Amino acid sequence: MVNSVAGWVFKRHIKFIGQCNFCYLWRPFRIAPEGVLGGGAGAQAETFVERGGQVIQLESKQQFVLHKGDRLVVRTGGGGGYGLPSERNARLEKTTS
Repeated sequence: MVNSVAGWVFKRHIKFIGQCNFCYLWRPFRIAPEGVLGGGAGAQAETFVERGGQVIQLESKQQFVLHKGDRLVVRTGGGGGYGLPSERNARLEKTTS
């Protein structure tokens, strides 16, 4: 897990050892979580395939053929920030980014 100022993000890497059909249905892609009391929006979720140096972005609802050696990366969105960034403790900010 990666701790960001705006919240926690989960990132998973899966390497495929053979070809397969991949059907992906996940909803939270279009809208990033909102911040409160002046905090910024969190990160949007994303899913992509790394294939031979190429990055292929996947939609939230998609069927896709994965090949041997492909690497599927799934990252969840982070929560929105709390409070104005200018009012945060600078020392604490450095430890969470």
